Amino acid sequence: MKKVLFILMALPLFLVACDDDDDFPNVNIGIETSGCKIVDNVLYVVQGDTLSIDSITVQPENSKDKVAIAAVNYYWDRMYLGLTNIPPFQISFATDKAMVGRHLLQMRCSLLAVDYSPAIALLSYQVVIVNDESEIPKGEIKTSLFIKPDIDD
Repeated sequence: MKKVLFILMALPLFLVACDDDDDFPNVNIGIETSGCKIVDNVLYVVQGDTLSIDSITVQPENSKDKVAIAAVNYYWDRMYLGLTNIPPFQISFATDKAMVGRHLLQMRCSLLAVDYSPAIALLSYQVVIVNDESEIPKGEIKTSLFIKPDIDD
């Protein structure tokens, strides 16, 4: 009976602690790459080349907000590859054994902002492994992306 009474007394504390913080500063996340060509937000890599994420940065849309990335988890075709918590959050992927075709590169970034609860930014990119460079479509070729991520706080 004492346990039930204790749980009932503690319940309001848990409800207060579960504050609904839907607010998080609007941010843009920048990805710098090498070893690939980005056409229409799709990363094209020649099989055998190394795809590298050289840096991941976060920029708040409001200059008053202070936001930082705490760690980045990497996934390739939904398989966990690893974690890095050291800026600039670099990682490289050898593509010599990757099958030619479409793949999914995902990044789960832990975001910290002053006066906000921690949040998670989920980034997903389509990666196409091609046999040779002639298979990369024509268009504006970039080496970086700036996106507005989905944030889950």
